[in-house]
Amino acid sequence: MIRTIGIFGFAGGFVLISPALREALQQAAMQSAAYLNAHSPYSYVGVVAAALGIMALLAR
Repeated sequence: MIRTIGIFGFAGGFVLISPALREALQQAAMQSAAYLNAHSPYSYVGVVAAALGIMALLAR
């Protein structure tokens, strides 16, 4: 668990110090939100199914 928190901490640090990376992540988030909005409600079902699948894989 500490390793996971450390990885997220390092990733957050890189996002804070890199304006180009921060802008790329913000653009990707906006494009993803626009795509989900254009294809809702089926896209939301897919996101939930993918999240549950990832959680099941990580629980092993």
